Amino acid sequence: MYFLNRQLYGVIFDLDGTLVDSLGDLRNSVNAVMKAHGFPAASEAAMKQMVGNGIRKLIERALPESERTAERIESCLQEFSAYYSSHCLDRTQPYPGMKELPELLRTGGIRTAVVSNKADRMVKQIVGGLFAPAAFDEVFGMREGVAPKPDPQALLQICRTWEIAPENCAMVGDSDVDILTGKNAGMITIGAAWGFRGRRELQQSGADLIAENAAQLKEALLGLVSSSGEQPADR
Repeated sequence: MYFLNRQLYGVIFDLDGTLVDSLGDLRNSVNAVMKAHGFPAASEAAMKQMVGNGIRKLIERALPESERTAERIESCLQEFSAYYSSHCLDRTQPYPGMKELPELLRTGGIRTAVVSNKADRMVKQIVGGLFAPAAFDEVFGMREGVAPKPDPQALLQICRTWEIAPENCAMVGDSDVDILTGKNAGMITIGAAWGFRGRRELQQSGADLIAENAAQLKEALLGLVSSSGEQPADR
């Protein structure tokens, strides 16, 4: 493929559905809010389609269509945030092999980061609770002044900080949002087929590679690391 002559110096991971299986805690937290208002609960299958575009959009999608007013979304968002902050690590765990992979990459001199559309403090809380402090160079969630994925702003900001060209980085994620974000940034895109959305969506979004598990992802990334002996001038 066209990208196989690129040397890899950085890997950016999505969080939910890629690094961690957070579906249970997200669903329980959303449904706690829905129950408090007498609204229907979201099924596991429905929840998989609701996540990926940030917490506000998650709440909007969970609400009955007739209740999706700005005021209702905002009040439910505040209730969700308070509940989820206390329950985001009840059941959430790294997918098999994904806790070790970022540390392995960093040991090999590859920069690593997390970029999520979830609120920044929640992302840092989950990553800090489940991964070693040395696992990632950067951990970014939704922040004021930074556009959410699929806008590539956060990815490009990380590349500037690292002084690494985007084409020498990979974006790893489980949804079309992640793949589009990576493409918008000019990065290699790798789909995590074990996540919430599955292989079909990743294929349709045009992922450069699709890994079925952490072992395949490790093989793909290490293959890109060793694809060239060149070193970037600014490293």
